[in-house]
Amino acid sequence: MAIISRKGNPTLFITITMNPKCAEVTQAMNDFVQQGDSTIRIDPLLHAPILVRVFRAKLQKFESLLRSGVFFGKKAVWIQRCCEFQKRGLIHAHIMLRLEGDQPITPQDIDKLVCARQWIPELCPEGNNGGCVNESTLCHACKIRKLV
Repeated sequence: MAIISRKGNPTLFITITMNPKCAEVTQAMNDFVQQGDSTIRIDPLLHAPILVRVFRAKLQKFESLLRSGVFFGKKAVWIQRCCEFQKRGLIHAHIMLRLEGDQPITPQDIDKLVCARQWIPELCPEGNNGGCVNESTLCHACKIRKLV
């Protein structure tokens, strides 16, 4: 509340979660486990320092793009973030930001900035977006039930 009273209402609230299967983490884990001829499979969730370093680099890049106006066509006037670990071990960030210029008021104004769509395989069969999203959003208990 103190931030809002000093800086004004945020335009957007964004949450970003680390993907432990991203290319940078996979490469770092491959470099980490190569020992001679043997290859050991290691769960990246057990190596938080690697996840945190990659997440921090990606978050800094994302914030610089927000400040430059690449995503929404308007530059961010201010950005406030909080990083924390989820219960299942993945780091994520909550980001509040205010964009320059007039603030969106109506639903149509907001739809010009952001919109969310569910991936529908019948409409886009060539992509594998749904598999990635479904795999990433299932909780551990659901994955076990799915395997059984």
